[in-house]
Amino acid sequence: MGQLLRLHFENKDHGFRILNKEPVSRETTAIELLLNGAAHMIIKSGQI
Repeated sequence: MGQLLRLHFENKDHGFRILNKEPVSRETTAIELLLNGAAHMIIKSGQI
């Protein structure tokens, strides 16, 4: 996706970028993102 997004948490700004090639939807089970220069994977678990 590539767009730089910002999150303000505990008086600090964090920049992150979603790296998934496919659009994120309710069916997405994993999201890869670049947070402050480091790659992280968020994996969905359980039911919503």
